[in-house]
Amino acid sequence: FAWQPFADGKTVLRGGFGTFFNRIPVGSQGFLIWGQYPFTTVTTYTSSRTQPVTLANAFPTSNAVAGVAVSGVDADYKNPRTYQWSLGIQRQLPWGVTADVAYVGSIARNQLISTNINQASPGAGTPAQVNARRPYPAYGGITFYSWDGKSSYNSLQTKLSRRVASGLSFTAAYTLGNAESDTNTRTNQFDVSTGRGPASFDIRHRLVISAVYQLPFGEGRRWLKTGVLSHVLGGWTLTPVFQTQTGQPLTATLSGNFSNSGGAASDRPDVTGDPNANAPHTPDQWFDT
Repeated sequence: FAWQPFADGKTVLRGGFGTFFNRIPVGSQGFLIWGQYPFTTVTTYTSSRTQPVTLANAFPTSNAVAGVAVSGVDADYKNPRTYQWSLGIQRQLPWGVTADVAYVGSIARNQLISTNINQASPGAGTPAQVNARRPYPAYGGITFYSWDGKSSYNSLQTKLSRRVASGLSFTAAYTLGNAESDTNTRTNQFDVSTGRGPASFDIRHRLVISAVYQLPFGEGRRWLKTGVLSHVLGGWTLTPVFQTQTGQPLTATLSGNFSNSGGAASDRPDVTGDPNANAPHTPDQWFDT
């Protein structure tokens, strides 16, 4: 909707709401597994000098190193959807300048996520003891695809713009935003809260300033309207652009499965103090570890 609350026509309130659906991306794991619904089992045989895999015995039942990978998909398919909304005000200012301030938000539901539903509970022990702690000890990791992912986005978006006047126009836009998601890598595959936090695409602050300036030289301009210099210097336009933003979130992880839970290297270090206190903040060492 759009509404002018004042008779001078210089102020406009705008708002809107929409809901949008998505589909399973062609080529994604959730799509490919559909042909073997509701799960697939892939067995890989590794040949070696002492344990060869030959054409005569391509699928040996013994004397070969075999790895079994299982993937499954939730039978209760949910169509991913997004709800988006905005509410803003625009005001015409003197000198051809227009100011915009808006709140823009969205939430996403039923996003495709994958979890290892066969993660072992943390604890000491040999690989055999780790496997014994798994919900399904006969298998290693089991990748399970479901439609339970959630995310949200909230932002304050401001813009100051000027229409072309005296050969100059410009736009300055600043966004304060926050994107949260629970589809990040989980340390505990059975606890969704361990994957909830800033989304990988979260940009907290972003400022963009751009301008278009027609140099005042040449035919129809202020100076050098005729002559050779008119053809050399006339018709030029400057379009500078300045952009700065904060970085994307960084999650510290350990290069190893210290929890001994039989999964990928998704463990995170414990914070024992303020990592920014007396931190060098250099490319080699940003935090005080």
